[in-house]
Amino acid sequence: MRLPNDEKLATEVPEIDLIFGGHDHFYDCKVIGTTVVLKSGCDFSNITKVVLNLDDKTANRFQLTKIDITEKSFPADPQMQVIVDENLLTMKKKMEKVLANCCVDLDCRSAHIRVEESCISNFIADVMRNAFSADVAILNSGTIRSDTVYKAGNFTMGNLMDILPFEDNVVVIQVTGEQLLLALENGFSKVPATEGRFPALSGVKVTFDPHAEPMKRVRQVTVGNEPLVTDKLYSVCTKMYMSKGRDGYDSLVGCPYTVNEEQGPMLSCMVMNYIRALGIVNIIKDTKDQIHAKNVFHRLKFHSRRSSYATIAPKIDQRIIRL
Repeated sequence: MRLPNDEKLATEVPEIDLIFGGHDHFYDCKVIGTTVVLKSGCDFSNITKVVLNLDDKTANRFQLTKIDITEKSFPADPQMQVIVDENLLTMKKKMEKVLANCCVDLDCRSAHIRVEESCISNFIADVMRNAFSADVAILNSGTIRSDTVYKAGNFTMGNLMDILPFEDNVVVIQVTGEQLLLALENGFSKVPATEGRFPALSGVKVTFDPHAEPMKRVRQVTVGNEPLVTDKLYSVCTKMYMSKGRDGYDSLVGCPYTVNEEQGPMLSCMVMNYIRALGIVNIIKDTKDQIHAKNVFHRLKFHSRRSSYATIAPKIDQRIIRL
């Protein structure tokens, strides 16, 4: 949970002695009543040594020591360092593999993708929807993690893994128009806060008023080119995470699956396969003067050897409109 929720928990359940918080990317320690609320940072930059005095019943019974993880304070084990270096070198070569030439900058910063439509969000959502021919794709923008801008040019496997590091399985569910509307309301409910629930969308166009009361902000929705119908069923491609009601998407809980978690691919693999398929399609188009299939196959083998790749050009197309 984030810090405000940790603090709320400590206030409302004073019987808790110690709360080890997570999610937030900073170090913090405070006492609320007799409850200690502790966050030990992120990315193994810090840890906290906790010593408990069982004879003391006050908040002082915990002795907390912040420890910064540095090469000086924790020198590497020589044998383990050899193993790590070997694996890092192998991984580095794989991550440097170029997947595509991207014609535009990809702004993946949280301050951008969590409050407005973005190229990268549109691209990923389009891949999801097209993979299953779904009516709609909806993805929480918190899925996109790299928080950086990738300049136009080579787009590598490492870039993709930085953007989509989680093992998120994609599912397809049957959703009524009313449930979809509630999901969209949730997605826009926290703007202007940079919440991960802000939606990446495909197959749907939404107009919303960020100044209106939360859960009453959506003004217009079209699916395809038709207005949303509240009692109509739509096929929606999303993450298993969201179908379980995470990030406030309660309206998706209990919706029947047409593609479940075991059948659905991992999101990063889906995007990778889509980009690779684009490269193969380009090679096939390049062989339109070739009549025999074996000639196409020969070109594909040649394509693999020379490591050519696809071209992508994600764009913003006003599928999310702010009033």
